Amino acid sequence: MVAALDLDEMTSKIGTSKIFFKAGCLAELEEQRHILLFRTFSRLQAAARMWTARRQMKRYLIVRKLLKLSANARVYVICESGLGGIVYEG
Repeated sequence: MVAALDLDEMTSKIGTSKIFFKAGCLAELEEQRHILLFRTFSRLQAAARMWTARRQMKRYLIVRKLLKLSANARVYVICESGLGGIVYEG
């Protein structure tokens, strides 16, 4: 684990069940961990927000299409029923 973290043997000592760090080394590792977690969760949050925004936009577009279809159907019914004197532009 020490080799994977690229730590100096002077900054850490391996015991039988623990790793002992000199002063400041643990704080540096915590800072690296914080930066990594911040980047990871920022990307995850951005992906989740993108997904919800796309979903909301799809719903919005479907509702717009249905409203337009409804308006067109209303005009068609008016024209077919003999009340064609009303001109509808929209």
